[in-house]
Amino acid sequence: MKIFYALFVAAVIFSGPSYSETSDDNLSSYEGLYAGVKAGGFKANVGDELNFKNAKGILLGFEFKNGLAIEYEHNKADIDWDFMDEINTGSLNFKTHAIYGVYRKYYSNGTFFKAKSGWLSEKISSSYMSADDDGLSYGLGVGSRGDSFSFEMEYTVIEKDIDFFSIGVNVHF
Repeated sequence: MKIFYALFVAAVIFSGPSYSETSDDNLSSYEGLYAGVKAGGFKANVGDELNFKNAKGILLGFEFKNGLAIEYEHNKADIDWDFMDEINTGSLNFKTHAIYGVYRKYYSNGTFFKAKSGWLSEKISSSYMSADDDGLSYGLGVGSRGDSFSFEMEYTVIEKDIDFFSIGVNVHF
């Protein structure tokens, strides 16, 4: 996880010159379609028996001039589980689909604060079982935006027992 945060900081630092054209007049004037990828780590607050790995996701969104946006997000991860002994172990697939209402507050240097809230559907499955759930999901993040790209670091509550820490890059059209 530390490597993701290091890459985010490096991307923000090295993309800094593209923000010199951002003025206070156009801080909220971004408008249009964007698509992105993200990676990170899920954390289950139900004990040490669940080990999420290979967490990744995609998103598609549309941002309006006032900083509001709507996003569709799909994330997935593999889960290794171990319940107290070597006999009760296995592997599961974890997937989420969500629609979020998003607000970004832009600052003059191109950085922004992000808040999101929406409806999420999740599915845990294996070769012998499947379980679905849905409900409210919300998150906070920070990022940096240039003319065509933005970088984001987020914390998202997937459900009361599962959190997602992610870093991502978006391409703006």
